[in-house]
Amino acid sequence: MIGIVDPAVLLPRPDAELMRDVDAILQTTRQSGIRIAPLDEYWPALWRSVGRDAEMSASPEAKRTIQELRRRADPALSHLPPLGPESGKAWLNGFRQMFGPPTLDPSWEARMAAAILRSLHTGMKVYLLTRRIEGRDVKTHSAGHCSLSEVTRWVLHLQAANLGPKQVLCVAHPRNVAEPWTTRYDVRLPSVGHGARYPFCPPNEWWKGSTQAFRTVESKPSWTDRSGNGWARPNIPDAAGYHWDVFIKDAATRNTLRVSHLNVVAADAPASEGLPGTLHHAAGGEALNLNDVGWNC
Repeated sequence: MIGIVDPAVLLPRPDAELMRDVDAILQTTRQSGIRIAPLDEYWPALWRSVGRDAEMSASPEAKRTIQELRRRADPALSHLPPLGPESGKAWLNGFRQMFGPPTLDPSWEARMAAAILRSLHTGMKVYLLTRRIEGRDVKTHSAGHCSLSEVTRWVLHLQAANLGPKQVLCVAHPRNVAEPWTTRYDVRLPSVGHGARYPFCPPNEWWKGSTQAFRTVESKPSWTDRSGNGWARPNIPDAAGYHWDVFIKDAATRNTLRVSHLNVVAADAPASEGLPGTLHHAAGGEALNLNDVGWNC
């Protein structure tokens, strides 16, 4: 698996945010085995421009984190076969959104397309190692203290001669590789992989833009699962809280559980809050009737 680093990862911002985002990439490569390719199409330019600026303005600790990212590049992948003239002009979708203004200089669109195309010609799986940026690939929906961050670009599309249609997932968290649906949905949603009693079951065609990913339920922006259930963050200031408010739409499920609303432990909750996907606490008076049998995806 090949990873291509999004230049936006190194754009100036507070050290804590930069270190968080770079650490997420480092952790992703360690856990998944993704190897960063330092291809000539983009790697030297990355460190001449945004990388240099990031290092110059960073604290010593943040600078070490940035330098670790640079060291994680695999020199063997710098020698991938170059693109030949037979590759022709590629059809691209999502590249202007991710690598064009106002986030990046326009020249990055062509650089990143060339690097990703060259990587795809190896036949290996390719990922974009990125960060989420409000206004570029994220749009936040809020109601009171409850918010939902809609990811507006979770995959890049390419097609070129001798290659056919290809998709490149935009990865910003280690979990995005093991459970690709989390590139579009909140990584705090519990899943079958957690052994969850009440897992979030992504829609069968979660990757399609036409698939409804969220809607408003009980006046809250909520993620929509395969059964139409709504998963909303608790209405707590500063996005605190370690559970999901789950509003059950399916009548048969409501009849089986004997409730219409659950509070389910989030995937990022500390152990003291319970296991991901289990009941966090009773949800109002009807909780007395709860038939705690769980569900399957």
